Amino acid sequence: MATQAGIGWEKIRWARAHMPLHAEIKRRFEKERPFAGLRIGATLHL
Repeated sequence: MATQAGIGWEKIRWARAHMPLHAEIKRRFEKERPFAGLRIGATLHL
């Protein structure tokens, strides 16, 4: 039986393999830190 966490990690692995632009953005943001000092919030409405 798959756990919710396991399913989530499978989706993350798939995205990493099939969406290389996200990895490039991550590397760029880690280097440049464009949001340093800011608090960013997000909401999800179901």
